[in-house]
Amino acid sequence: MQSSKAIHGVILLSLLAIASVIVAYYWQIDDLDGIRVLPRYLMVLFLGYVLIQMLKRWLYRDRHWWDWLYYLGLAAAMLPTFMASQESARMFHLVTDYGTLFLIFPVLSDFYTLLKRKE
Repeated sequence: MQSSKAIHGVILLSLLAIASVIVAYYWQIDDLDGIRVLPRYLMVLFLGYVLIQMLKRWLYRDRHWWDWLYYLGLAAAMLPTFMASQESARMFHLVTDYGTLFLIFPVLSDFYTLLKRKE
């Protein structure tokens, strides 16, 4: 079971790394085009994040209340691509800056439960 714990840790570390890059992108962007037209590498990171989340759910059957919070982070990142305008740019910058933090919160919670688990 120790290898399972190590694999779980590697999965969580990869999720944390991807989420950190995504959050850093949104915190650095100041213009409207930065949140409306996403770079290709960022879209690939989002895809990787979702695929790793799906792998984690397939490998580990335990479910927690925070497991679905990353959908808020995905929504916060994707809504401005469809809805942001020059008039609402400031609001959507706040939405993306703070909403993408929901990509990190579930991973940190899983790390905490992984470290507290006795095996």
